[in-house]
Amino acid sequence: MADPGDPRRVVGIDIGSNTFSFVALERAGDRIKVTRDASVAVRLSEGLAAGRRLSPIAVERCLRALAEVAPRFGIPGVPLRAVGTQVLRMAADPEVFTRPARDVLDAEIEIVDGAEEARLVFRGGTLGLADGSWIVVDIGGQSTEFCWRDLSGALVPSSIPIGVVGLTERFFAGDPPGADELEKMKRCAAAAVSEAIPERLDGEVLGVAGTATNLGALEVCPGEWRREEIHGIAVSRERLRHWLGVMAGIPAEERTRRYGIGHARADVFPAGLVLLDAVLSRLGKEILRISVNGLRVGAALSILGG
Repeated sequence: MADPGDPRRVVGIDIGSNTFSFVALERAGDRIKVTRDASVAVRLSEGLAAGRRLSPIAVERCLRALAEVAPRFGIPGVPLRAVGTQVLRMAADPEVFTRPARDVLDAEIEIVDGAEEARLVFRGGTLGLADGSWIVVDIGGQSTEFCWRDLSGALVPSSIPIGVVGLTERFFAGDPPGADELEKMKRCAAAAVSEAIPERLDGEVLGVAGTATNLGALEVCPGEWRREEIHGIAVSRERLRHWLGVMAGIPAEERTRRYGIGHARADVFPAGLVLLDAVLSRLGKEILRISVNGLRVGAALSILGG
């Protein structure tokens, strides 16, 4: 990551297991504004197991997407921080993607550990929201991150190597999944979450990333993306479970056709809802707050001057 000096405009990139997300931030005085925001579902982790090689087909697909989106954000030529996540942590050969990606971005992709990822998610996810005791959860393709503040105000990060792509590939053979497949996934998710976060924490749960924002869109604007309307809304656990029942009961194609869930997310969306429900259950919470910001925003904020 090059030293940007005191930039007024920066870009953050989240190199995720299922989705690449980009954001441009601009600072004017004390105000920080999102000027451009985009995500593309690419599934870099397709078929990947820990310690195995990335799929050449997935790598080629992801490099094409990166080259297509980057110019829209003035890349290269603008200070940026590109953050690699669990997909690159678990791959035996991350360099087969990161080396050619560096040529596209004119910047290194920084593979961060789960704790640093969680801290960046917290910083980005809470942008534009009132100060509060947030418990931030980011459900990704191959990992899930959590972050909250302890009594001293210090951030407490946590990360587990379980995400929507990995869970779906492991448990769902059918489309839609069978009831037994869904129950097995729920038990696995509950056990993993219980190891990652305490049983009770003060504060409000804040969900970021694709599962949470698609859930928010289902509540306020099905089939559409209205950033301002989704950011900050509250969704009850009852409604979350309603949508889990709906989505797990229909094929992925129907989730897209009827409800506007993107093709590359539709198959893994039920797994994300299972994880969110497991988090609320573990914490004894009935409300999930939604943030449209997250890791990409946290990465951009980390290099924004002032």
